[in-house]
Amino acid sequence: MKLRENINKLFIRITLNRYWNDPVWSKVIAAGLITLAGFIGTTIYTISISLISNISLEKSLYTLVEFFNQDITMPRFWLLAILILVIIFTFKPIWLFIKSISNKSIKYKEVKGIAQDDVPTAYNISTVMFSDRMASAFPGIRDVTWFNKPSEARKRLEILLKVPLQFRPADGKGILNPYWWFRDTSSMFIHSFKHLSRNKVLMNIEEVKLKRIAAYHGDSYFRDFVYVECYGDKRTGLYDSSKESIEHSKKLFGYCREEFGIIKYLHFWKRFITRADYDDGATVICGKVRETIDAELRVRYLTDYNFIIAVNGSPYNSERFMEESKKYFDGILSGLINPNDFFNHLKNYKKSEY
Repeated sequence: MKLRENINKLFIRITLNRYWNDPVWSKVIAAGLITLAGFIGTTIYTISISLISNISLEKSLYTLVEFFNQDITMPRFWLLAILILVIIFTFKPIWLFIKSISNKSIKYKEVKGIAQDDVPTAYNISTVMFSDRMASAFPGIRDVTWFNKPSEARKRLEILLKVPLQFRPADGKGILNPYWWFRDTSSMFIHSFKHLSRNKVLMNIEEVKLKRIAAYHGDSYFRDFVYVECYGDKRTGLYDSSKESIEHSKKLFGYCREEFGIIKYLHFWKRFITRADYDDGATVICGKVRETIDAELRVRYLTDYNFIIAVNGSPYNSERFMEESKKYFDGILSGLINPNDFFNHLKNYKKSEY
């Protein structure tokens, strides 16, 4: 029995110590202690006045209430300043407390979801899986169909690239990333997709400002793809990107892009940092060096950009596609090639390309 009491005391002590050292909970506890101290101080003051002045406790309490009800003369400027300070010092701890509870709840759900559901098993090949997704995102389509409204394009892509995007093979060995994006010699599997605004999405680390998409869901399931076309986005201001340098990059690669990091600054704001600062893990803010361990890496395209979404088992994941597709991608953006010429070209791809 004594051992159990000691364990309980130790558990309470550890719990209190953890919450006291927490930057948010410590403020909440401190506010509670200050309120309690104020109540105790007021009570002691009232009793002391009652004993010293030889008046009843009720009358002493009434005198204290009357003191707080008296009018005071104060310039409106000072009253406004005090009100602003009270709002700031009151709102900030409450905001941090709510934010902390929300973050802990989200993390709990994520950990719980991983522990319970784990990564789902893929029993079909990637082309079949993608064909099923295409049917869900673009029902009724049997040929190339355009979606010219950015908001509609975003909604369709959110269905196509919904969670899960990673799978475990049937034999249980390793993790599969079946959904990919391809553009001439560049390609990468898609592990995350979410919208940032009405027509802007975040695909992995790429910020994509949608212009229009074209979905192809034909009779040959292995040829399914989605063509994505994007607007050029505004510069971050981190780099000295002149119009000449942007045009040079566009002429060389077919597009121009910036790589940068985003860190949270002053709780409410986000700040851009250069790719060099992101790689170094630190940056300078207001003359002070600050770590950037929690920074997010981003890519932004400064000129119009295009690519296709398919799967790693599609014929577009081939040397033939890498060699032939660049002229089509660049030609479509420059207006020299009709997109339908590119789509008809892709329809000639065999199930297995090299």
